Amino acid sequence: MIETLISILKMNTLDGLLKKIDNAPALDFGTIINDCVELYKKVWLKGFLMVLFIVIAGILIGLFFSAIGTLALKQNYLKTGLILSPFQSFIL
Repeated sequence: MIETLISILKMNTLDGLLKKIDNAPALDFGTIINDCVELYKKVWLKGFLMVLFIVIAGILIGLFFSAIGTLALKQNYLKTGLILSPFQSFIL
């Protein structure tokens, strides 16, 4: 346990840091940029699908409420009162 603490403390010194830098593999910027582009593609696709879902849901909700409105206009509910049977036939 004490040896582990000593090795951890040695790693935090300047010499330990320089040794880690010297032993680290060289950075390949082609791989780094490629990984960034692939991550961007994944995030963009998920965002596009979310926007597409929201637009489709909005269109469906709009069509539903406009259908309810046209059914209400087909009846002259100001003269006869509101009759719910067309709404029931639309839903069923």
